[in-house]
Order: sequence, then structure tokens, then C-alpha cells
Amino acid sequence: MSCTDQDHAGHFCKAGNREQFQAVLIPVVDLGYTTPILNPDPSPLVTRNAAHDCGDGRRCSWWWITVHARSVQRTGAANGAPPPAFVPQVFPPLTQAEIQSSDGRTTSLKCRLTLSDSTDRQRTLVVDIGAGFSIPWYGTAVLIEILTYDLRNEPQFPIAKAVPSFAGFTAQAVEDVIVEANAVPTDGSPRNAAQPLTHTQIITHAGGAADLVFPRPAGSSRMAFFTDSAAPATGRFSVSQDPAVLGAQIGQWFRAPAAPGLDNPGSGAPIDVPGPARASILLLALAGVHTTVWEIEP
Repeated sequence: MSCTDQDHAGHFCKAGNREQFQAVLIPVVDLGYTTPILNPDPSPLVTRNAAHDCGDGRRCSWWWITVHARSVQRTGAANGAPPPAFVPQVFPPLTQAEIQSSDGRTTSLKCRLTLSDSTDRQRTLVVDIGAGFSIPWYGTAVLIEILTYDLRNEPQFPIAKAVPSFAGFTAQAVEDVIVEANAVPTDGSPRNAAQPLTHTQIITHAGGAADLVFPRPAGSSRMAFFTDSAAPATGRFSVSQDPAVLGAQIGQWFRAPAAPGLDNPGSGAPIDVPGPARASILLLALAGVHTTVWEIEP
């Protein structure tokens, strides 16, 4: 999309875009939500390039990047079973007007930011859209993509773009989302320090004791851990994402008591991540919902 605002030398040109998506929150079977991770299929939302989109001859620019969403969560008809069990049904996509008129301003979806500065694709970050964010970036180009997941690779928790041929997912609960984004070139950094972005990983574990791996996302320097497990757990950082690799652990990083709450002030407290760490591993985790929130530096 090219700039046409020649009176302002391209500084105020806009290329915002919006797309609609649907995500499964509770699948057909009674499983708690787990963050989809297998083979994401990014859906491009906004592409900006200083050399092509700005009419003043600039090669690089400060960019003001904004991403925000509107969402509606829907459940099937209750069938009398304990929550979160609902009768699975097909959820045809809502209209954009129905989603825009809702008060849901947060979403479970993630986006991928490719922030280029003439060093190939130096900064590629996957971050939570959450309640929305705005950040500055100085470089040659910006690409904003929404992560979607197909039924083949993520049969429990797929996410799809709501194109005209999309009939909706069969599930117990879904989230209908409109994501809007923009990247506007500016003459300087809009603020001195960018807000931290986040990357949340949720694993709902229903089996026996097992090591759970939380891969470290690009750009992360701190993390916090939350769990509702009924038993204490110990976790470690590792230079490998494979918990079976002996000698790859980098010391103890937390000890989570059972069902942390007000008596556990350490739960959810951010801690620094060692530089060479590739993952955090929850050792011999028991049944529960285990969540890691990584802070991402733009």
C-alpha cells in the first residue's frame, strides 16, 4: 500500500488494516486451554517499507506501531456437565459489526513482528496482542502478521482467518476476533522507552508427572511463572529445549508451592532469564494449568 500524502512528504501516510479471525478456546473434547505452538501459519496484516511507502527519499524511519483487537467469546449450550463442558456445536463467524459493537478488548491471539533494519530480518518477535500495544521502532521496514494454526497441525486449538469460505469451527467455546494494526512513519521516537511486550505460554497438563517445556521466545529477558497445581513443583532454565539432554540445565530458577495464592508472594514475580537459556522446564509437573509469561524487549 503506497503513500499518497505528498503534502507531508509521506510522514503522515497511513496503511492500517483489519482482519477477522476465529480461535478455539475449548475443543470438542473436554480439555483445558493450551497455547497452540505447532507450525504456525502467519497471516499478513500490515507491510510497510520506508523506501517504497514514503515519498521523501528516506531509506529508514522511526515507526509508530499499533496493534489492538476486539473479541467475542461464545460457548455452546450447557449440557449439565461440570464446567467447562458444553455441547460441541458449529460457530459460524460473527459479522464485523457484531464484534466491533462488543466490549471485549483483549484476545488470546498472538502476532509476529518482523522489524527490519538492513540486516536481513534482524528482529522477529512473537508477542501477545492481549489488550493491545503501541511501540516505536527505527528501521527500514515493518511486517505485522497474525499467527493462525490449521486443524492438521493443531487439531485441538486451531485459529483461522474468517475469509468468506470459512464456515466456523466445531468446538465447545470459540473466540471471534477483529485485529487492527498500523505502522506510521514519524520524524522521531514517539516516546523514550517502549512498554514491555509479553509472550504467554499456557500448558494444561492432565496426566501424571511429566517435564513440561516452555521454549524461550526471541527478545525475552525476564519471565514470570504461575500454576494452580495441587503439588509443589521445581523448574530450571536449560540451554536445550529437550529435557532429556543431560547437563543442559542452568541451576534452579523457582520452586512453586502447591496452589500458590496470597501465601506465596513469589508466584508471578518476574525474574531474569540467563543469556544462553533456550527454555524453562517445569520438572515432574503434576496435573494443573501451568503458565509462563515472558517479557519481550522490542
